[in-house]
Amino acid sequence: MPEYEAEELTAEGRDGGYPIGARVKSRVFELDCYFEEITQAQLEGIYRWLDRRNHGDLIFDERPFVRYEVFPSKRIQIALYDHDSASGNLFSGTFTAYLTCYEPFGLLLHTWDDGSCGKTERMVTGILPAALKPASPTASSTNFLIYNPGTETAHTLLRIAGDVGENGLLIRNFTTGQRCTIKDLKDSSLLPSACLELDSRKGQTRIALGEETELAYPFHEEGYITLAPCTPFVRALEVGHVQDSNQVTSQGGFLPHMKGQYLYLGRWLRIQQVTDASHAILSRNAASTGTTLTPVATMNEIELSGTVQLTRFDIEVFPRVR
Repeated sequence: MPEYEAEELTAEGRDGGYPIGARVKSRVFELDCYFEEITQAQLEGIYRWLDRRNHGDLIFDERPFVRYEVFPSKRIQIALYDHDSASGNLFSGTFTAYLTCYEPFGLLLHTWDDGSCGKTERMVTGILPAALKPASPTASSTNFLIYNPGTETAHTLLRIAGDVGENGLLIRNFTTGQRCTIKDLKDSSLLPSACLELDSRKGQTRIALGEETELAYPFHEEGYITLAPCTPFVRALEVGHVQDSNQVTSQGGFLPHMKGQYLYLGRWLRIQQVTDASHAILSRNAASTGTTLTPVATMNEIELSGTVQLTRFDIEVFPRVR
């Protein structure tokens, strides 16, 4: 777990304070490194690699499914030691690299399991088989589900093109309660192949055409969309179901917090009510009779509303894990 600090507001004349949450701190990785029998050019390459102006991804062997975006944050001190070599002028030594991760959580390299994910990744994340992925939204979508397999809130990048009408486009995440409104965007506002991007991580609204971007806040009225994590997460719960009935059963596996979460019976269905540990009621009827081993997870319920004619709408998700 990264370190965090509680934040509070204080008022003059009042004891104590008012809690307003906790902020997760940036984290520093200290990596002890060594090298043996390298050339002068390779030694200079180490200095360039850890220059203060560089940044890159740090991936650990034991967690190859997570990357950390890191920045060198302290000048390295290389200690050279003697090394006899018949090859001539080669160098050996040690140093410690200090790499700061200003985004304190790891970023998942996969959003869905295409069969390449290992046991550890399945154990510490909520990643699910790609076959269970809800249908991706399109320009004509109005209601859809988005899944975040991470253990932390996920940032999103929305890409939109088309006409949002006089009253604008309202995007709502009912799971988190967030709202995002786009206004004044018309077909003529963008060049062909361009789109409007809404980046929740950077808090930016911009026009993108290929690799070129420019800020475009006049189109943004309020809010950005992030995604609630999948947790609390159950990877496999055996559930009994009957065709054309919304009542399901388990062997004592239902928990109170599962109300509002989703399970998969050929499609994702919302748990409307947990009656007791062995009985629950779904938002819709089951399509078949039988027993199914299903995950139980949080889904993000997204709605698009307004008199709009979009030509593009897609969403990129950036899951994060502890």
